Amino acid sequence: MARVSSESSAGSSMASTIKAYSVPLILLAAAIFYQLYVIPKSFPPSHYDVLGIKRYSAIEEVEGAYEKLSAKWNSADEVPHISDFIKIRYAYELLKNPLWKRNYDIFGIDEHLHVLEKVEEQYVGDSFSKVELPLLDATANDPKDFSLNAITSEDFQSILQNAEPSLFQMFSFGSKRCAQFLDVWKRIAALLDGVANTGAVELGDLQLAAYLAEKKPTGQPFFRKGLPSLVAFPPGCKTQVCLIRFEGELSVDAVTDWFATAILGLPRILYYSRDTLLPQLRSVTSMELGCDARGYSRAGANTTTWYCAILAGRRGPELDKMRETIRRVQNLLSNDSKTKKADQDESFSPAAGALISKRLTFAWLDGEAQKQLCFFWLHSDGSPETIYETCGPRRDLTDVPRLVIVRYKRNSTEDDMKVESKPKNMWDSLRGNDLDPASQLVARYNGSGEILQIIEWVSGIIRDGDSRDLPSFRTKTPELVPDDSEPILLRGAQKIISANTMKQRSHGIIREISDRLSDPRTGPFLLLGALMSFGTIWLRRSQQTQSSQSKKPNQPKKDEGRPEKRERRRTVSKRDPPPSMTDVEPKDAYQMPFSESDSE
Repeated sequence: MARVSSESSAGSSMASTIKAYSVPLILLAAAIFYQLYVIPKSFPPSHYDVLGIKRYSAIEEVEGAYEKLSAKWNSADEVPHISDFIKIRYAYELLKNPLWKRNYDIFGIDEHLHVLEKVEEQYVGDSFSKVELPLLDATANDPKDFSLNAITSEDFQSILQNAEPSLFQMFSFGSKRCAQFLDVWKRIAALLDGVANTGAVELGDLQLAAYLAEKKPTGQPFFRKGLPSLVAFPPGCKTQVCLIRFEGELSVDAVTDWFATAILGLPRILYYSRDTLLPQLRSVTSMELGCDARGYSRAGANTTTWYCAILAGRRGPELDKMRETIRRVQNLLSNDSKTKKADQDESFSPAAGALISKRLTFAWLDGEAQKQLCFFWLHSDGSPETIYETCGPRRDLTDVPRLVIVRYKRNSTEDDMKVESKPKNMWDSLRGNDLDPASQLVARYNGSGEILQIIEWVSGIIRDGDSRDLPSFRTKTPELVPDDSEPILLRGAQKIISANTMKQRSHGIIREISDRLSDPRTGPFLLLGALMSFGTIWLRRSQQTQSSQSKKPNQPKKDEGRPEKRERRRTVSKRDPPPSMTDVEPKDAYQMPFSESDSE
């Protein structure tokens, strides 16, 4: 029985010891796992290690190392494995290129890894002599292939001094992906001309490139998705704190949609124009567009006649497709008005001239949110059955976007005759707000979706409106919907946007954790934490053991301790004796005199 009890007590003490040291054991296991698994995976062998030279070696050393290896192969002293030969040859071709080597050494960029994987799969099991060389194509290495003016650090500082938003592309002359993205970037810069500042930064400007790059925990600059990389500064932003990075697809529509919604804060539209990014007809932008009968034309307050081409419809694929067509119409008219050729098509002239003089603007109207305006402009020409396909809440899956032109004409004679005076009665005050200052004449387009046909129709409307004395219809335009009032479909889109924002934030947190795990200092910190916690727990347990032993002395010591306590009490009583009845004389005490007999 004694042996069983001793074994159980030993087992319980072992369990308590393991439980007490659980934290340092976990930290020690994490440090070992990090050093043996995470570090090798996060820091694979570099191309310099493949060649057997130090990192950041010069190009001459790279060529010398490869010549030594190739001499052994040619002399048949050593026959390399096909996989080793491909890796060595790949490292040699990459590191002997100055631009590729710069991008790899400073920013860790290697955009040819897919070539390495493809070649290894192609020649698996073959001899190294059958590999076709070179492995990498350096045709995109010529800077002359880029008709792109790179900005410098001085240009960057001057651009940020403006309050306008900015969009910058990070590129390299030796990158084939950047060469393929060049035409897309030109189209993006053309669309944002006049709306935002654009510029391209070549990695050769190391200070500016490192400033705009992401930073690893070790401080090394890098680009998470390689090149090209797009970064944007919102309006009024002049520091790196408010910098926003584009992480989507590198296409014209994706970049312009991201810039308009995330940077400029405009409604989500799939296609944008150059001047106004096709803003929705809202109370904030209607006067800027010249689409408000209560305001003035963009050409100025003295303009008598102006026009507004409005695309009305509910949000959906049909509206997006028609919006792209209108965007191309506007771009074509804008380019035609800039060239001003002598042989210019007469059918384009009225529309192009009105556009350049700002008497013609383009806008789009959400027929679900602004259903009153949609009904107001389409009701005169269309039947209610066809109008419900464009205006009002969605009843079925049929969505038909419609294009209209509103001609605004201001009666200058009536404006001159107006005299500011107080209304005589309530009827006069109400009567003054019955009609809009500018009359409206609406024309609806009933043709096909051909761009040239739309331009001819717009030009015909403007030609008739400018040359002929058309009747003026003055009326009361419905009020615009305030900006905070959104339709149900738009609220759903906003929920999607907010969901995407939350998704991006969660991805950002995951990336931050991943970057922290790849920090080589994490392993030593875990090991240091394990040692410190082990020492702290051991010190506390040893102190507790000593205190418990001191509380359990042997019996003789207890007997010896009692006299000490009594002596201590006696000492205290001598120093501070308690008062007694004889120490103090009572207040009314009387001393009886002694008699003679008592004295005797």
